[in-house]
Amino acid sequence: MDDDNDFDHEWDIKLDNGLNVTENKLFESMKRIGLNSKAQYKISQKTVDFAFPDEGVVIEINGPYHDAEEQKL
Repeated sequence: MDDDNDFDHEWDIKLDNGLNVTENKLFESMKRIGLNSKAQYKISQKTVDFAFPDEGVVIEINGPYHDAEEQKL
C-alpha cells in the first residue's frame, strides 16, 4: 500500500456493528470459541475495544489511534 495514502489498512473500515475489520475478526473468533466479550465497552469516559467486565479483563486492538500519547496514558 502507498505510504502517502490516507487509508490505513483495516483500521479505517468500519462495519455496521461499529467495529473495524480487525476488531470484527477478533470478535467473531472469540464468539466461535465461546468467549462472550462486550464490544466497544464504555469505562468511565473511555471506550475499550472489548471487555469482560466480570473478569476485569480489557482487550485493545493495536492500531494507529493508539499511537497518540493521550491513548497511551
